[in-house]
Amino acid sequence: MAAGTGAKRDATYWSPGLETIEPDALRALEARRLRHQLVYTARHSPFYRAKWTGAGLGVRDVRKVQLDDLARLPFTEKAELQDAQDADPPFGTNVCAPADRLVRMQATGGTTSRPMRMALTRHDVAVYSEIG
Repeated sequence: MAAGTGAKRDATYWSPGLETIEPDALRALEARRLRHQLVYTARHSPFYRAKWTGAGLGVRDVRKVQLDDLARLPFTEKAELQDAQDADPPFGTNVCAPADRLVRMQATGGTTSRPMRMALTRHDVAVYSEIG
């Protein structure tokens, strides 16, 4: 069965609609979803809003980002996320969801550096379960 649908899964594809989509339609879908995610993140994450503003990108700029523009977005380093968690424990200022929507916490073991904590909403858990 397809995850979470109760429907019988096609033996060839996990998600036929996405796995067989035409390239132009896929690019348009990816661009739409990217813009949606970037705008959501800019509105709800003080960490990324400050990071992108520091790189000269405001919310209006983020709304116009296309896949080819990804190079305009600054990289995020693990140390930055660790610093954000240290400054605003337990999850840091990069979290986009309010605390009352968080249902699961995961953490790394911290074997190579400080442990990283991740907070997940129900939607995050569903997506994580779907894609593994």
